Amino acid sequence: MEKNIKGITLIALVVTIIVLLILAGITIQIILQGGIIGQAQNSGEQYKITAAREKLSITLSSAQMDKVTNIKYNQEDYLDEFIVNNTSNTEVIDNVVITDGYAFELDRSVPKIGEDLGKKEKLIFPEMSTTVTLTEDCKTATITINAKEATNGISKIEILQGGYVIETYTYENKKEPIIENYIAKYNGTYMIKVYANLTVKEKAEVEGLVSNVIYSPEGNEEYQKEHQVKINVQDETDKVISLKYQWLQTTVEPAPETFTNTCNKNEVIIGKDFTGTYYLWTLLEMQSGKINISRSKKFHFDNEGPNVTLTSTPVSENSFTLTAMANDDYSSLKECQFYINGELKETIDITTGVATYTAINVETGSTNCYIIVKDILKNETKKTITGKTKLYTWYECSRIPIYLMKKSTNERSATNIILGSTLRDIYLQEPTFNLGIDGTINHTKEPDKHLRHDQLMEGMWIAQRIQENRIDYGYVENIKLLDNSVKITWTWYSVFSEVTTYKKGEIEKQVTATGRDVYPDDGEKGTKWYVYKGIE
Repeated sequence: MEKNIKGITLIALVVTIIVLLILAGITIQIILQGGIIGQAQNSGEQYKITAAREKLSITLSSAQMDKVTNIKYNQEDYLDEFIVNNTSNTEVIDNVVITDGYAFELDRSVPKIGEDLGKKEKLIFPEMSTTVTLTEDCKTATITINAKEATNGISKIEILQGGYVIETYTYENKKEPIIENYIAKYNGTYMIKVYANLTVKEKAEVEGLVSNVIYSPEGNEEYQKEHQVKINVQDETDKVISLKYQWLQTTVEPAPETFTNTCNKNEVIIGKDFTGTYYLWTLLEMQSGKINISRSKKFHFDNEGPNVTLTSTPVSENSFTLTAMANDDYSSLKECQFYINGELKETIDITTGVATYTAINVETGSTNCYIIVKDILKNETKKTITGKTKLYTWYECSRIPIYLMKKSTNERSATNIILGSTLRDIYLQEPTFNLGIDGTINHTKEPDKHLRHDQLMEGMWIAQRIQENRIDYGYVENIKLLDNSVKITWTWYSVFSEVTTYKKGEIEKQVTATGRDVYPDDGEKGTKWYVYKGIE
């Protein structure tokens, strides 16, 4: 019996140890995979992603400023170089930017960082290579494109020049290697883009092609109001019988029938009165009946003024600040001229995109203002605005006369009354004043000065005749001056011919004094109440 007990005890001990080992193994696995260690790893990973995003965001904030101030900026090559040169350990692959091994979408239009795409090694980009081969006569060149994306397949290949798509090849997510040959007729940079789940792009430079037409200069990327180009025609073998031309923004070859302007050999063609990137296209009609279409490289034109916004901010009762913000998609900004009431007050440098001017000692209320912003080519843009001060003005109202009076110890009379028959003409005066039992108000003395908002005070009585034998009084409880409005809270009191003391009414109103409206209208005859209003 004793041996059996010992045996059972030993077996229980072994089982217990096995269970404990299993539990320990499970616990360690949980800790390693999803527990403390896993959480620590996730936290570390998230920190690295956040740090990479923050680094890129700082660079792109600077790029946003460069977009406004630098005429050489563009959202393609320039932006790519800007990001790589200003962010360590970073590369740009089409619309994906990778820094410190972490990839993000790139919104080029702003520019800004978009969605987190994960680690670089997990991304699958198409493979691509290009070669350029000229024909023996150097009339054309063949761009050979080799592309492959075996995981998701390729859906499209585009060939662009000057920002325009000039050729497109489409596929149904083809996973096998692709070879395409494009025949280029013009010198220049061709951009090849391969589309799969992600996109890659590569430049192909075509140089050395010869044409029957030589342009002098061949192109000019400096922005000017006009460009002069001399056309030299080579026709040793096949004589030219007609030469036509046109300026176009596209690199896509135009149809022959679109050429309407004619010129002579070796003539100077002047391009002007338009803005942007243009190419000079020519069409030669040969004696043999053949036609030859060719074009120059790009020319940059600017005949438009800058893009301008203008705002006015009240500063005091006799001053306001004008703020001009400008950008130019072409030439650099130069200066901003500020005009007050038609008079030039100051010319300020606006190369940073912002210029401000504070007008002082102007009349309270509204003032006619405008600015003229110029670029370095003297293209200009004019913007007008009404400059407004902080003080408020009364506006004419042909409604019921309004009477303002100070609170008096005598509930049926006051010693100081402010009277106005219209709201434009409200004055401070000291007349003899009587408030009759029948609701009449008698006054003498002509007004001697205007009432301003700072003369309206808490504790002042406001009275308005609303019907025969009745006057309602409003007691000013609160006055608050805002940037563009005045808020006045008052409580109505009523007195009737048979009542000798004021009695608090039930109506309590608050008015925001903005616009040219009359405040308020509760539907009763004679109850339209105009307080006063801020500057529009």
